Amino acid sequence: MRILLSCLLTAFVTLPVRAADRERVPGPGECLSLLSPKSDDGVESVVNVVGRMHAQGTPIVLVRPAEAGSSWWIQTTPLQVENGFFRTTIRLGNEETPEGSRFYLVAALLRDVHEAYPFVGRPAVEKLPAGVPFSQVTAVTLQSAPQQPAVKPGGTIVHPEAKQVVASEVEVLGRVTAAGQPVVLIRSSADGGRWWVQRPAQLDGRGNFRSVIRVGNDRTEDGARFRLIMVTVDPRQVAALLAAESVADIPPRIPRSNEVEVILARGIPNRAP
Repeated sequence: MRILLSCLLTAFVTLPVRAADRERVPGPGECLSLLSPKSDDGVESVVNVVGRMHAQGTPIVLVRPAEAGSSWWIQTTPLQVENGFFRTTIRLGNEETPEGSRFYLVAALLRDVHEAYPFVGRPAVEKLPAGVPFSQVTAVTLQSAPQQPAVKPGGTIVHPEAKQVVASEVEVLGRVTAAGQPVVLIRSSADGGRWWVQRPAQLDGRGNFRSVIRVGNDRTEDGARFRLIMVTVDPRQVAALLAAESVADIPPRIPRSNEVEVILARGIPNRAP
């Protein structure tokens, strides 16, 4: 887990000097929050972290093993920041870390050089420094990737990407490699419920498909996660599928794409770049 800080100082020198009238330190989650993973999630060793900033600054992510006395390790994987959201990929433990190990994740928002100073030139800190705004602490458990049943490949979703933050209406793009009409299905990650059927995707004659789908409803909170998949269906069965509106399971014989999990956040662009 030891990660050297090679580029952190370069990012920090652009931060402003502390404002003289800053009166208090914001509480956990007030300046930024972690959207994914959720607390008590089971995760693999490589984790996609997504968060949202509610103030200006430079976000960083820290990880600590759950064992007492462990340090907070500063993650130096580059963060992508766009429209107030940030995302990065981190690694938990190493090849010898046993399944079931617990870790804590937290994000810090560095608003000036004074808040950045405790993190400069070191791979870890023993305690989270006072005076720095942090997100809520998220606890996760290391687990192996689940064994997937053998299924027929039917294509690939290329947009949105895994763990991408999306608006309530999102454009899904991909490639079809099996015969049939492509249809995108969506379901909530929280309860693993039914797959909701979306309108049949458009094909361009070269094996590329496009579908515009709706994520959640007007009552769905930001940060809710959903899983998308594309299936190819016999054109004669499309009407029946649409009439059913949703399905509990996808039979193994039905060709399908990779599953992509997305995170809902309204007010951001909904089209592919």
